[in-house]
Amino acid sequence: MLILSHASPFPSPDHLSFPFALSAAAIVAPSAGNQLHAHYVTTALLQFHALRPDDAKWVLDELPMREAIHYGLVIGAYARAG
Repeated sequence: MLILSHASPFPSPDHLSFPFALSAAAIVAPSAGNQLHAHYVTTALLQFHALRPDDAKWVLDELPMREAIHYGLVIGAYARAG
């Protein structure tokens, strides 16, 4: 795994980096590309539903695999809603 630091000659990843990483993963390791895509889509779906915390919780409850980021998005949705 490549670790980027402040002394790295490589630019920091931004919102444009992910599509290129996903495309590269799909070519080099299709299984890893599928996992990366599933994670991205799930996270994006939760972010979309985060405006309505109950909807976000429903999406979380329906996920077959949950990660810490998913819980964090739902908790943040409830915190913002008050």
